[in-house]
Amino acid sequence: MKIPFPISSTLQIISIIICGNILSGCSLIPSILPNPYIYQLNKYTPKQYIGCINISHIDSVEQTADNSMRIFKGGALAFGLNEAADHITDITITPTAGKNFTIGFRSTPHDYLHNKGLEFTFDDKAILIKEHGKIIDKKQFSGLQEKKQERFIIINDAAEYSLQIGCDIVYRGKTKLQGTEYCFLYPFAETELHAQAITMTNIRVTKPSLTLQKSAEKIANSPAAE
Repeated sequence: MKIPFPISSTLQIISIIICGNILSGCSLIPSILPNPYIYQLNKYTPKQYIGCINISHIDSVEQTADNSMRIFKGGALAFGLNEAADHITDITITPTAGKNFTIGFRSTPHDYLHNKGLEFTFDDKAILIKEHGKIIDKKQFSGLQEKKQERFIIINDAAEYSLQIGCDIVYRGKTKLQGTEYCFLYPFAETELHAQAITMTNIRVTKPSLTLQKSAEKIANSPAAE
C-alpha cells in the first residue's frame, strides 16, 4: 500500500528550499512574486507596450487602467518604450490635489533623482525649462487647474525637443544631452496626479515624411487614447 506524502512535510521542504536560497544569496522569491515597483502599460496593445517603474516609495503610485497611473504625494514615475530614444510621449494629466509638477526626459530611472536631464517644471505662473537642474529658459504660463485634465505631448527627436499643451506648441529647444527611452512624472510635495491615455511612439519607425512639425499636428488632431 502506497503511503501518501504528508502535506506538512511538503511545506517544510519548500520552506527549507526558499530559506536556503535566501541565505545563499540566490533567493527564489523574485522568480515567484512580481516586482511591486514595475508595471506594464498598454500590455494588450503589443506595438505600444510601455514599461513603467515606480522610482519612489512602494505605495506612492497605483495603476488605474491599462494605460493609466495615479501618482500620490511624494511619488515619482518613469515610463519608457524599449529601444526608442527618439520618441513622442502623449499623456493626459489631471492634478487631483495641488497642480505643480515636473515632466522629465533624457535621463534614466536609476539616475533621475540625481541627474535629471531635461525637465519641464509647471508652477503657478510659468513653465521652467531645466537642464541638469539649472533653469535655461522660462515661458509664461497661466497654470493648470486642479481636477481639470490637460493633454501634454513631448517630442524627442535627436537634438531637438518640443512641448505641446493641448493644440499649442509652447516650447521648442535643442540639447546636446543624449536621448533615452524614458519620460518621468514628478509631482511637487503637495500634488497628486492622475496620468491617463499614456502612449509612446518610436519616431524612427514612423514615416520618413513625418517631420517634427507634422508629427505634432497629427497627434494634436487625433483623439486621446481611451
